[in-house]
Amino acid sequence: MTNSNINLNMPATEFKRWDIPVKMGLIIGLVSVILSVINYMFALPKSYIAFMVLGGVTFVALIVLYGITGARQRKAMGGYITIKDAFAAIFVAILVSSIISTIWGIVYAKLIDPSVAEKVKAGTLEFMQRMHAPQEKLDETAAEMDKQLANSLSPGVLLYSYAKSLITLSFFGFIAAFIVRRKPKQELA
Repeated sequence: MTNSNINLNMPATEFKRWDIPVKMGLIIGLVSVILSVINYMFALPKSYIAFMVLGGVTFVALIVLYGITGARQRKAMGGYITIKDAFAAIFVAILVSSIISTIWGIVYAKLIDPSVAEKVKAGTLEFMQRMHAPQEKLDETAAEMDKQLANSLSPGVLLYSYAKSLITLSFFGFIAAFIVRRKPKQELA
């Protein structure tokens, strides 16, 4: 008899498939909210480049956290997980965290700082000026941003943005699932 933490005679109901993905989704959503607050309140007013870099760092941090979700699910499943199960866990975490960050973004833009979109526009145009962009390109970008900002909080645009975000995050979630998958040794042969 081997000394193992897994008792094969235990009922399968002990493992709750969605506990880890939902908890991790809540944690990732909270991390996303905190990093967006830091980004909009501290980085954006100081430097548009810092705002963009922190946005990139936030995205990478979220991808890493989704990978950790898959790894934690694998551990809870006894050290083995299929790519399908890993992706299912990661996708649930993506759904939960995306809902949280989307709702937070709406609350922030509507109630906390309604001028945030104008600040992003001003930062973008200032950055373009520093890069010596021609005036017609500046005017074109300003007009395009005004058009986007006019309906940025409409239900259709929000739904489209949410769907686009889900697709992008799911792509990286699939890569994370591919990385964390692990088959039992007898299946590897």
